[in-house]
Amino acid sequence: SEKGWVLDMYPDKTRKYGGFAFVLKFDADKVTVGSELSPNPSNLITSLYKTTADDGPVLTFDTYNAWMHKLATPSSEQTTALGGDFEFVIDSIGSDLIVVHGKRNQNVMYFRKLTDQTMTEYLTAVKKMKSTFKMSEGKGRVGDKKVVMKFSNHRLNLSVGDKEVASKVAYTLTDKGIRFYSPLDFNGVKVSEMTFDAEGNKLTAKEDANIVLYGFTPQLSKNDDAFERELYVGEGIQSVTTSEGSEWLTVTKTSNGIKVSAPANTSGHINKAVITVKTADGESTITVTQADFDKDVAGNYTLYFNDFYDAAQTTPATISRESDGKILMKWTTSGVPVTIELTWNSEKLALDMESRQLIGKSLMSSGDTWYFYNIFFYEGNQWSGYNGKFTCSFPLSYTKNAAGTYETSGALTGKSSLGGAVEALWMSAFKGEGTDAGNYLGSYESFKKLKIVKN
Repeated sequence: SEKGWVLDMYPDKTRKYGGFAFVLKFDADKVTVGSELSPNPSNLITSLYKTTADDGPVLTFDTYNAWMHKLATPSSEQTTALGGDFEFVIDSIGSDLIVVHGKRNQNVMYFRKLTDQTMTEYLTAVKKMKSTFKMSEGKGRVGDKKVVMKFSNHRLNLSVGDKEVASKVAYTLTDKGIRFYSPLDFNGVKVSEMTFDAEGNKLTAKEDANIVLYGFTPQLSKNDDAFERELYVGEGIQSVTTSEGSEWLTVTKTSNGIKVSAPANTSGHINKAVITVKTADGESTITVTQADFDKDVAGNYTLYFNDFYDAAQTTPATISRESDGKILMKWTTSGVPVTIELTWNSEKLALDMESRQLIGKSLMSSGDTWYFYNIFFYEGNQWSGYNGKFTCSFPLSYTKNAAGTYETSGALTGKSSLGGAVEALWMSAFKGEGTDAGNYLGSYESFKKLKIVKN
């Protein structure tokens, strides 16, 4: 093939790891191989191959290739490897399809001819699919039968009606969706592949476009533009309710779900609504958000906290996106300017903060320069320490405060590696750059019960 071949590789006799996408291109005696296992889709490796005769023609990759041998080579994490093959008995050869089986694990596999994509383009599409395909369960109907497909670790179970018709079937991600190890019976229709629509969170059978499985969408995050989206929630909708403050969102029932829509958000604050849906299968919730950092989050804030002596304090702060794209929170405490880099998590409507940042420095009266780093203190007398990077967050909401007025606010939340909840942000002083224990001078300020409120 001029562009190469796609191989869905299935290691292990039981196929418990599912399948992995490989691409290969052959010339007279060399093969170039790529795999979804590579962090970089363009990282293709060339090695030798040959064909031999051993109970039939055998395609063997007889010199080491990091991708071709990866699933068959032991490592420190997998001392017995994954049961992959690098020798394949050739069962049949067609112009667009070559059927083989692994010499060791006996799994039947297929070389499919690439026609409209390069090998790198195919792997890039698979990597994108890997990041967007998050469906844990798909539901639909085929004829008069309810169909449920449940996914777990690259394998799936399929039920049609009240009967499980397939169990622990391995599948591989493709450039367009998923492909099963062997065809599945959807109430009399054999299906080998399904395409995935990320926007609709649904799978459609390649063999019959009327076979559609819908995934449940628990979180819908949108920017400030107007939008309309249909969401599958299940059959037999009994009731639909929305949380307080969700007047910005319109929710209507459809045949097997709900339609949510909203005009452009020009309010200057984040929008968030929680939809509770009761169906014949039970109760579920969907969180819908509409926000843009620069329009709805950036601005002037007030920090509320308790200091070392548990005295309540406030101080003005700003949160802004700089010209280099970084998001910074700035304020001054005890005469020291503080700057902390944050990350905007649009799905969670949260500002994430990583520990061990150099957040300020100051020439002290002693003549020494102190360097300040942010460290998290957790319940159970735990702290984020001198080394590891830990993350805590300000999940934002637009809700009524004690005075009955709406405000954008968020309290610092997070947990230690042992599960303790964060109690304070420490502004810790060091006598040199870096958080070496030998340079530690102590905590210059403590921000307990830290909360940010937009002005």
